[in-house]
Amino acid sequence: MKRQHKELTVEQFKDRFVKEQAIFAVDFGGVSVVQLEELRNKLREEKGELKVAKVRLVKLAADSVPLMKVLVPYCSGQIAFVFSSNDPVSIAKVLKTFSSYNENFNVGVAYFDSRLYSPDKVLLIADLPTKPELLAKLCCVLNTPLSNFVRIHNLLLSKLVRILNEIKDKK
Repeated sequence: MKRQHKELTVEQFKDRFVKEQAIFAVDFGGVSVVQLEELRNKLREEKGELKVAKVRLVKLAADSVPLMKVLVPYCSGQIAFVFSSNDPVSIAKVLKTFSSYNENFNVGVAYFDSRLYSPDKVLLIADLPTKPELLAKLCCVLNTPLSNFVRIHNLLLSKLVRILNEIKDKK
């Protein structure tokens, strides 16, 4: 790899470390190219991207970004980074699912919301509902009292109409 290409790789990782909402480190040692392509496709569906580079270059990029220095100790072995500008929970779900049927793939640390999460925490985060699921539940919770109010209001009105009809029939 030429020096210019290495410098470009370091710059790309620096930019991604600064711009992306969530960063996941994964160990992909022993995973086939076909399986990695499958993972990349699933991540793309969730607006995530898997990037592989030499560990030394990633360490250089992480060292030059103050908030990312916490990732340097975890840069060893065959490591790749997943970047996401979307909901981190959906990316964690994809990674957990992929690791469940691929024993050579391990979910590592994650960095989002200005915090570093251990692999165990990442797997717990994967069990949380995604942002759209939470919004749907919130809408349902907010809608229930309103629909109950409308239902009770309609019952009262229909009762009033029945009472008025009975009074009319008696006269």
